[in-house]
Amino acid sequence: MDKMSKTAKALDRVLAVIFWTALAVTAICLIGVVVLVLLQGRFPHRSEWPVTALELGNWKLTLHPDAVPQHFGAYLLTAGLVLLVHVPLYCIILRTVRDTLKPFIRRQPFHDTVAANLRRLAMEVVVLMIVSTIGEAVLTWMTVSLFDPATLLRSNKVLDVSVGFTADLTPLLFAGALYLLSKIFQYGQELQTLSDETL
Repeated sequence: MDKMSKTAKALDRVLAVIFWTALAVTAICLIGVVVLVLLQGRFPHRSEWPVTALELGNWKLTLHPDAVPQHFGAYLLTAGLVLLVHVPLYCIILRTVRDTLKPFIRRQPFHDTVAANLRRLAMEVVVLMIVSTIGEAVLTWMTVSLFDPATLLRSNKVLDVSVGFTADLTPLLFAGALYLLSKIFQYGQELQTLSDETL
């Protein structure tokens, strides 16, 4: 039991650092989005942008200033908004994990909050997956419509360029496992209650 408590305490400290770092990133994203909104309509011409890179999966293309689209500022603003939605969701998930660890730190693994927090964590993982999928789809669509990768990559040796989109459903398995785990802890909590009533 002592080992479990020490491990939970160490994990909570690591998560606390990540949590506060994520909050700082949220603040930076918010400032960036506000600056982009204020500059909307006053973005510099394409030739005045610094070196711009376009990432396609693991590939990174450094673009000539003439290849930077007219509405690149709108693309940056959308990317900032997507990040601004994602990072607070990560903070909420980290907060829930830390709340789940508190009973373990106090050597009460079958406390009545553990099962509820695990169920809440499962739902938060599903919400994050949905938001991530929508954000990726929007950014992929904007990348294709603004940058026109087919034109950028077409040459004598490349006959055609197509862009696909896939969604990772692995978080759903993780959420399902968390939900089942919550049921196990709920059962353990009921057994603990019956044991306490017997004593």
